[in-house]
Amino acid sequence: MKAITITTPKLNDVLNTSNKTDFSAAADMTNCQWHELDIAAETYRSAGLEGCRFEAIQATGALFQSCQFLDCELIGGDMTAVHADSNGFERVLFGKVRAGGIDLAAASLKHVDFSGCKLTMANFRQAELRNVVFRDCDLSKADFRGALLTNVAFISCTMEATEMQGVKCSNVDLRRSTLTGLVGVASLKGATLSTVQLMGLAPDLAMELEILIED
Repeated sequence: MKAITITTPKLNDVLNTSNKTDFSAAADMTNCQWHELDIAAETYRSAGLEGCRFEAIQATGALFQSCQFLDCELIGGDMTAVHADSNGFERVLFGKVRAGGIDLAAASLKHVDFSGCKLTMANFRQAELRNVVFRDCDLSKADFRGALLTNVAFISCTMEATEMQGVKCSNVDLRRSTLTGLVGVASLKGATLSTVQLMGLAPDLAMELEILIED
């Protein structure tokens, strides 16, 4: 398979420390940084953030509608149950973020790096992922049903009962992750597995394809 590379966020060496919480379309959210920003349960529409860094953000249950994140870093913090479906993310780093149940359905993710994140029960249904890396993430019970995955790597991730039905894969690397009870194994055309992984998934594959095995 081809090597999977991503372009890292392009941030200025010096960022403006901001106390703004108005992420409306009219607000200037360029080259800013926030520390321990609390926007839990807030709602933002049509916001555009470029060249920004968020450290230890508290955004549990926040709602983002039609927002765009470009060249941004989100380091630490809590994004549990954030609703960000149909949003756009390009050259974005999520580092050690708690994001269980985050909703990224139908979102566009390009050159996105998830490192050390908790993404249990995350919703990626119908999302488009291009040049995306999941590294040391917990993706147990995450939902990728109907998603388009192109140049995506799962490195040292836990994928227990992760749902992959109807996913479309092109150059997807699963070799270095733990796959247990994966749902939708028959949809992994275009993905690369290790021999050991294939042996472990054989019973699930046989069941999904209704293959009868008798000795």
